[in-house]
Amino acid sequence: MTKAIILEDDFIIGLYISNELKKANIEVAATLDKGEDLAKSVDEHSPDLLIVDVKLNGVLDGIDAVNNLSDEKKPAVVFITGSSTGKTCERIRELNPLAMLSKPFNSSDFQPIVHQLMQPQAKYGNSVQN
Repeated sequence: MTKAIILEDDFIIGLYISNELKKANIEVAATLDKGEDLAKSVDEHSPDLLIVDVKLNGVLDGIDAVNNLSDEKKPAVVFITGSSTGKTCERIRELNPLAMLSKPFNSSDFQPIVHQLMQPQAKYGNSVQN
């Protein structure tokens, strides 16, 4: 079964994402609210997917938290953001994520992401943007 880690500091949004992933038969291994906790959780759970909010509690934002992961441990990443400023988008694109979702989003936004995740080349590459 595909495993995911959610990095989101808003409890309600994290719960919504968790429910959407479970509907797609993706196991949610952990839900975190601080970027500083991501590396340890990735080591512990070896996820196939990260759903990462850009703005988080703590020192690291979501982009820095993902950037701090070693390349060999970095799974497919979907960034979610309420800020689609040029600088934020540029920082996200540098990491070549599977997708980037703008808040607010809904369940139909996850369908192409889940479909792409099931493709063999899904770790990085052709990204889906909403």
